[in-house]
Amino acid sequence: MMLSRRMVSSSSTSTRIPPSSSPRSADRLTPQLSKEDEEASHGEETEVRREDQEKINRFSRLHQRETALQEQLKTKQIDEEVSKIEGQLGELRDELQQLKVALYARFGRSINLET
Repeated sequence: MMLSRRMVSSSSTSTRIPPSSSPRSADRLTPQLSKEDEEASHGEETEVRREDQEKINRFSRLHQRETALQEQLKTKQIDEEVSKIEGQLGELRDELQQLKVALYARFGRSINLET
């Protein structure tokens, strides 16, 4: 996660970040804040310490990993569904072939089963 605006203080271990003016990013990062809470915090600056930044970075890395794992899970589920459908299709084709042989044996050239 990248924070959009930073004001660096004289100390190298802390950073000041004004509250986000974008309601979309505030809603996404802290969905539990009510409108009153959000409006009350607009005028305040929040100091971001090194440990805060480390937590933010950790959150970002974990979120990226979560997203990647969700995509892998979707892919595996799709692969399993495709394999299942391919199996069903194979069974249908086998039965169609057996029926075709039986029907041609019974009716010969008087029946057309080619599609």
